[in-house]
Amino acid sequence: VAAKRLLDDTAIQVVLGSGYPEELALSNVKIVLGFLTCLSAVVAHFFPKKHPLNWYVLLFCVSFYLVGSAVLQAVASYWEQDFILFTLPKQGTFGRPGIKLSSFRDLDKYKLTIHTANPKSAFAQPDAAREWSLAQFFDGEGKLA
Repeated sequence: VAAKRLLDDTAIQVVLGSGYPEELALSNVKIVLGFLTCLSAVVAHFFPKKHPLNWYVLLFCVSFYLVGSAVLQAVASYWEQDFILFTLPKQGTFGRPGIKLSSFRDLDKYKLTIHTANPKSAFAQPDAAREWSLAQFFDGEGKLA
């Protein structure tokens, strides 16, 4: 798992270094939703009135917490999937979509796939994938070569 994370981070740095700015909107929305979800739990716990006078606040806070957690889980499971990076288009490439990186690690293999961020774009390209043996990335001491 640590080897995959190291290879993922390296691939991300290569893509960002080639001029693709990272798409942060989804991450920011997830942070705000996670904060609000946790805040609802704090409000439910520290609301000044005692039960049963605060049942409506507890109902709202617990419901919001459940819905917020479900939305965060759905985004992670169905939208982000195995993607490790979402990018915006390069500066000066009007109309061209950004890219998405996904990776898959088997026991001894590492597969990296580049997807077009908007497959319905007129400039969309087919996915490009490559698979490597993990052993070729590391030297005898276990350091990234």
